[in-house]
Amino acid sequence: MNRLALQLRDLIVATDEYRRAEAAALGIGVAEAAVLGEIHHRGPLPPSALVVRLGIASAGVTALLDRLTVAGLVQREPHPTDRRSVLVTLTPRGRAAITAMFAMFTGTGRRAARPRDLGLGGVRPPNGGGRSHEPPRRTHPRPEPGRVS
Repeated sequence: MNRLALQLRDLIVATDEYRRAEAAALGIGVAEAAVLGEIHHRGPLPPSALVVRLGIASAGVTALLDRLTVAGLVQREPHPTDRRSVLVTLTPRGRAAITAMFAMFTGTGRRAARPRDLGLGGVRPPNGGGRSHEPPRRTHPRPEPGRVS
């Protein structure tokens, strides 16, 4: 059982590190990448669906969508049946970014995409703040086999 738990933990850590590296390669944050992925897989979504799917507060999703809109990766369009709502859709640039991310995952890309390849300079909050999007580094040693830390 301990071996299975270690393998599961390693898988979770590797997945998290991959997501950070994937987003960093495109000059965007993990949350931004998650939004692009959700819209890519599910089609146009109202912001409220992103709140539920990503587990982010409504104000956080609004700020995230504002950054993605300024970066030209998504756009808000009127909802066709609910005039009180909007749908978030990918722009051609956003579709190119998410396609490049999946190419990195599937290995269909010959090299990792870079922000400049897609015309992406990175998605930063309007005030220039935010954290750096550099590739993750393992900061903890792997546990010895048979030990759970």
